[in-house]
Amino acid sequence: MKNIRPKSFLGIKLYLFLIFIIVSLSGCVERQYFDDTGGAPPITGLFTEIGGKISGKLIRSDSPYLIKEDLTVESSDTLIIEPGTELYFDDGKKLIVQGTLIADGTRYRPILFTAYKTFWEGIKFLYSNHNSIIQFCIIEKIIFEKQDGTGYSAISLLGSNAGLKNNYIIENRSRSGGAIGLSNSSLSVYNNIFSKNSAQYEGGAIHSFNSTLTVINCVFYKNTSSLEGAGIFVESLQRTEIQNNIFFKNNSQTGKHNFFFASDDTSDLIEQYNFYGDEDNDPMFLFEDDFRLYYQSPCKDAGNPDPRFNDIDGSRNDQGAYGGPFGGW
Repeated sequence: MKNIRPKSFLGIKLYLFLIFIIVSLSGCVERQYFDDTGGAPPITGLFTEIGGKISGKLIRSDSPYLIKEDLTVESSDTLIIEPGTELYFDDGKKLIVQGTLIADGTRYRPILFTAYKTFWEGIKFLYSNHNSIIQFCIIEKIIFEKQDGTGYSAISLLGSNAGLKNNYIIENRSRSGGAIGLSNSSLSVYNNIFSKNSAQYEGGAIHSFNSTLTVINCVFYKNTSSLEGAGIFVESLQRTEIQNNIFFKNNSQTGKHNFFFASDDTSDLIEQYNFYGDEDNDPMFLFEDDFRLYYQSPCKDAGNPDPRFNDIDGSRNDQGAYGGPFGGW
């Protein structure tokens, strides 16, 4: 191999500087969803191992946690997860919520739900009517391509109530509802980012059946499904509200790429002020995985003009995850 070492003193200084830059860049975190998270799973010996029935609080100082068997929050119990906590689920393991889940992170200390090795089976709300909260979380790497008593989606709600706000939900896969599936439930979804989720059938990101669903100021990007609704699929609705969202580069094999409503009765449907992008209609995100809007974006000041949807600076709603009263993250 040819000797590439520099021969001059100036060349040596330049060579060392380049090595420093390369080493520094190699240490950069890969995940950029929030301001300070990312990196590979910790070494096994650094984990706090947990499993089985659980209640009380998971604290950041004992994090990261390795879930070796299914976690279950029973109907009379509450599980609180502190900001900055990281949960790594072993293959095939899941979190079952029959009681209350409060996973309330912050912009600078999000909560991480992810796989330890290859995949985990997600979060399952089973007949939980306690208004669980998932906020400022990263939820990723769920694979649940079966249907059992815990539902059919990565995050399933069966006869349950929950609210999701300011979350990054990415690269999950299931039968229907690649990220979220709800049946006979009530779910509010504000300022979430759904990216690269996929479903074998309907609803690449969200599948709703006979449920009350509110989706406001979210981004649906590169979600896929074999059948209709690569973004959202709704059937047998109770009340459905879809406003101020951005749908872009979602793909369904049937051609129904973004929002599909499988009913002739629209009396309980509010679907308005959404941006449906295509090759000729770009929302103009700042970067490929940074869903803030360029100042010339057509989604600026394009959401519902009702003042209750205004951005945090008081201006008209910007469509997408960084618009509206919960857009300051």
